[in-house]
Amino acid sequence: MTVTIRCFSLLKYETGKSVISIECPNGSSTDTIYQQFIANYPGLKELPIRIAVNKEYINKKIELHDGDEISFIPPVSGG
Repeated sequence: MTVTIRCFSLLKYETGKSVISIECPNGSSTDTIYQQFIANYPGLKELPIRIAVNKEYINKKIELHDGDEISFIPPVSGG
């Protein structure tokens, strides 16, 4: 199955991409995708990242489906 990862702010800067499409096995979870993402970008490991699936924040690991959109959202700063 294919899922899309959207990267915002610092994540976009670090990855050089705002959208990443990846192939993953059926039954993959948000945790699996996050671990794969961090393995590819280890400099982001310590960053507290919020996760949204199909534009809804999640607080736990969920199973993904083909075509799902995952957003990795770093802390927001401003003033």
